[in-house]
Amino acid sequence: MEQEIRNQRLSHFRNLIAIAFSDGSVDESEKDVMLAIGKRIGITSYEIQEILENPDNIELCIPK
Repeated sequence: MEQEIRNQRLSHFRNLIAIAFSDGSVDESEKDVMLAIGKRIGITSYEIQEILENPDNIELCIPK
């Protein structure tokens, strides 16, 4: 169950990044906000950077 929650959080975070990239770029203030949100929900700085660099590597999890 814990892994499922973690996967959902990663997916939601990936969705957040997709929205941030919707205008074609992510500026430093957007990255700062995403880092703060990611850390607050238990995603490490390394994972956040990986997601920012490769958002398609995270499986999309549609909220129920």
